[in-house]
Amino acid sequence: MNTQTTTISKRTLLDRHEQSAPAGLMFYSSLTDVRADRSLRPYLHVISRAWDALELDGVLCVNGLPTLYLTIRHQPVSPAEGANLQRLFWNQGVATVLVVVDRETVRIYSGLAKPVHSGVSLEKEASLVETLSLADYAIRVESFLLQLSTGRY
Repeated sequence: MNTQTTTISKRTLLDRHEQSAPAGLMFYSSLTDVRADRSLRPYLHVISRAWDALELDGVLCVNGLPTLYLTIRHQPVSPAEGANLQRLFWNQGVATVLVVVDRETVRIYSGLAKPVHSGVSLEKEASLVETLSLADYAIRVESFLLQLSTGRY
Protein backbone atom coordinates (compact mmCIF):
# COMPACT_ATOMS: atom_id res chain seq x y z
CA MET A 1 0.00 0.00 0.00
CA ASN A 2 1.48 3.35 -0.95
CA THR A 3 1.82 6.22 1.47
CA GLN A 4 -0.85 8.33 -0.23
CA THR A 5 -3.47 5.58 0.12
CA THR A 6 -2.53 5.04 3.77
CA THR A 7 -2.79 8.78 4.51
CA ILE A 8 -6.23 8.96 2.89
CA SER A 9 -7.40 5.91 4.78
CA LYS A 10 -6.05 7.35 8.02
CA ARG A 11 -7.82 10.68 7.47
CA THR A 12 -11.03 8.88 6.56
CA LEU A 13 -10.86 6.85 9.76
CA LEU A 14 -10.17 9.96 11.85
CA ASP A 15 -13.07 11.77 10.15
CA ARG A 16 -15.31 8.78 10.88
CA HIS A 17 -14.46 9.06 14.61
CA GLU A 18 -15.07 12.81 14.65
CA GLN A 19 -18.41 12.55 12.83
CA SER A 20 -19.62 9.56 14.86
CA ALA A 21 -19.04 10.95 18.35
CA PRO A 22 -22.42 11.12 20.15
CA ALA A 23 -23.46 14.07 22.32
CA GLY A 24 -21.17 14.48 25.31
CA LEU A 25 -18.19 12.98 23.46
CA MET A 26 -15.43 14.88 21.74
CA PHE A 27 -12.87 13.31 19.43
CA TYR A 28 -9.56 15.14 19.01
CA SER A 29 -7.37 14.24 16.06
CA SER A 30 -4.47 16.49 16.95
CA LEU A 31 -2.64 17.55 20.07
CA THR A 32 -3.22 21.16 18.97
CA ASP A 33 -6.98 20.55 19.25
CA VAL A 34 -6.52 19.03 22.71
CA ARG A 35 -4.47 22.03 23.84
CA ALA A 36 -7.11 24.43 22.49
CA ASP A 37 -9.91 22.90 24.59
CA ARG A 38 -9.72 24.55 28.01
CA SER A 39 -11.92 21.86 29.56
CA LEU A 40 -9.08 19.37 29.07
CA ARG A 41 -6.53 21.35 31.10
CA PRO A 42 -6.57 18.86 34.00
CA TYR A 43 -5.59 16.09 31.56
CA LEU A 44 -3.37 18.04 29.17
CA HIS A 45 -0.09 16.71 30.59
CA VAL A 46 -1.15 13.04 30.56
CA ILE A 47 -2.70 13.29 27.09
CA SER A 48 0.47 14.97 25.78
CA ARG A 49 2.65 12.23 27.25
CA ALA A 50 0.39 9.52 25.82
CA TRP A 51 0.35 11.25 22.44
CA ASP A 52 4.13 11.00 22.29
CA ALA A 53 4.67 7.61 23.95
CA LEU A 54 1.91 5.79 22.06
CA GLU A 55 2.15 7.85 18.87
CA LEU A 56 -1.54 8.66 19.12
CA ASP A 57 -3.67 9.85 16.25
CA GLY A 58 -6.71 10.62 18.33
CA VAL A 59 -8.27 10.84 21.78
CA LEU A 60 -11.94 10.44 22.56
CA CYS A 61 -13.16 12.21 25.69
CA VAL A 62 -16.43 11.50 27.46
CA ASN A 63 -17.58 14.55 29.42
CA GLY A 64 -14.01 15.87 29.38
CA LEU A 65 -12.41 12.61 30.55
CA PRO A 66 -9.97 10.83 28.20
CA THR A 67 -11.64 7.50 27.47
CA LEU A 68 -10.23 6.14 24.22
CA TYR A 69 -6.76 6.45 22.75
CA LEU A 70 -6.41 5.74 19.02
CA THR A 71 -3.18 4.91 17.24
CA ILE A 72 -3.01 4.15 13.52
CA ARG A 73 0.06 2.35 12.20
CA HIS A 74 1.23 2.08 8.60
CA GLN A 75 2.73 -1.39 9.10
CA PRO A 76 1.16 -4.54 10.54
CA VAL A 77 1.27 -4.61 14.34
CA SER A 78 2.63 -7.84 15.80
CA PRO A 79 1.12 -9.33 18.96
CA ALA A 80 4.33 -8.40 20.82
CA GLU A 81 4.13 -4.78 19.64
CA GLY A 82 0.43 -4.64 20.54
CA ALA A 83 1.20 -6.00 24.01
CA ASN A 84 3.95 -3.38 24.45
CA LEU A 85 1.57 -0.59 23.45
CA GLN A 86 -1.02 -1.92 25.88
CA ARG A 87 1.58 -1.99 28.70
CA LEU A 88 2.47 1.67 28.05
CA PHE A 89 -1.23 2.54 27.91
CA TRP A 90 -2.06 0.62 31.10
CA ASN A 91 0.81 2.19 33.02
CA GLN A 92 -0.65 5.63 32.38
CA GLY A 93 -3.97 4.59 33.95
CA VAL A 94 -6.17 7.34 32.49
CA ALA A 95 -8.14 6.18 29.43
CA THR A 96 -10.05 2.90 29.52
CA VAL A 97 -9.72 1.78 25.89
CA LEU A 98 -6.78 1.64 23.48
CA VAL A 99 -7.57 1.09 19.80
CA VAL A 100 -4.58 -0.01 17.70
CA VAL A 101 -5.20 0.09 13.96
CA ASP A 102 -2.94 -1.23 11.24
CA ARG A 103 -3.59 -1.72 7.53
CA GLU A 104 -5.81 -4.75 8.09
CA THR A 105 -6.61 -5.26 11.77
CA VAL A 106 -8.04 -3.29 14.66
CA ARG A 107 -7.17 -4.42 18.18
CA ILE A 108 -9.13 -3.07 21.11
CA TYR A 109 -7.37 -3.24 24.47
CA SER A 110 -8.79 -2.65 27.94
CA GLY A 111 -7.11 -0.30 30.36
CA LEU A 112 -8.74 -2.25 33.18
CA ALA A 113 -7.03 -5.57 32.42
CA LYS A 114 -3.46 -6.08 33.57
CA PRO A 115 -1.07 -6.40 30.61
CA VAL A 116 0.87 -9.56 29.86
CA HIS A 117 4.51 -9.59 30.90
CA SER A 118 7.32 -9.67 28.37
CA GLY A 119 8.20 -13.23 27.39
CA VAL A 120 4.73 -14.60 28.23
CA SER A 121 2.81 -16.36 25.48
CA LEU A 122 0.77 -13.82 23.56
CA GLU A 123 -1.78 -16.31 22.26
CA LYS A 124 -4.45 -15.21 24.73
CA GLU A 125 -3.91 -11.66 25.94
CA ALA A 126 -6.26 -10.90 28.84
CA SER A 127 -6.15 -7.20 27.96
CA LEU A 128 -7.18 -7.74 24.33
CA VAL A 129 -10.94 -7.27 24.28
CA GLU A 130 -11.64 -7.63 20.59
CA THR A 131 -9.95 -7.96 17.21
CA LEU A 132 -11.75 -6.77 14.09
CA SER A 133 -10.95 -6.29 10.45
CA LEU A 134 -10.35 -2.66 9.56
CA ALA A 135 -13.44 -2.69 7.33
CA ASP A 136 -15.68 -4.05 10.12
CA TYR A 137 -14.36 -1.48 12.57
CA ALA A 138 -14.87 1.41 10.13
CA ILE A 139 -18.50 0.35 9.72
CA ARG A 140 -19.03 -0.07 13.48
CA VAL A 141 -17.31 3.12 14.72
CA GLU A 142 -20.56 4.93 15.46
CA SER A 143 -22.11 2.08 17.48
CA PHE A 144 -18.75 1.45 19.21
CA LEU A 145 -18.51 5.08 20.37
CA LEU A 146 -22.13 5.03 21.50
CA GLN A 147 -21.44 1.90 23.55
CA LEU A 148 -18.42 3.63 25.13
CA SER A 149 -20.49 6.67 26.03
CA THR A 150 -23.16 4.57 27.76
CA GLY A 151 -20.73 2.23 29.51
CA ARG A 152 -22.01 -0.80 27.61
CA TYR A 153 -18.63 -1.58 26.06
